[in-house]
Formats: sequence, C-alpha cells, structure tokens
Amino acid sequence: MDGKRQPDIELLRNWIAENTAAARIVDDDEDLFESHALDSFSFVQLIYYLEEVFETEIVLDENIADNFRTLSTICRYFGVGSRTAEAGVG
Repeated sequence: MDGKRQPDIELLRNWIAENTAAARIVDDDEDLFESHALDSFSFVQLIYYLEEVFETEIVLDENIADNFRTLSTICRYFGVGSRTAEAGVG
C-alpha cells in the first residue's frame, strides 16, 4: 500500500449518517439518490471527502453518478470491497 487511506464500507456508511440531512444508516446496495440519503449538495461534499481520503481527483462527468449510487458501487469504483461482498453475501 502506498500510504493512502483506504476507507471501508463502514467508513462511508458512517460519513453519510453523520454528514447528510438523511442522518441515518444506509444499506450497502441502497440507492443513495432514490432513497434521498444524498442530495446534490451532500453528493458534492461526499466527492470532496473521497478525494481527500483517496488523495486523488475524481473527474465529474455524466457517468460519475452511476459509480456513486450505492455504498457497494463506491467501493468497487475505488477497488475496495464491502464486508458482505467479501463474505460472499449479497
């Protein structure tokens, strides 16, 4: 590992619970936009947070939201597995 912080799915779940208007725990495969766990403002905040955590720039294009729809897709985007995926569940 190159010293960059690698968040797990629980870190992301906790960030959403603590930093969004939804203020609740979300499931791994829950659509963050359809369930209103993320709105446009909190989505941008999440992008900034992830850029800081991963020490990288996230290029925002028309397809980026598909990679950030669920906690699972975010983890896959960054190559980090969820505990349920690692356990073969889900």
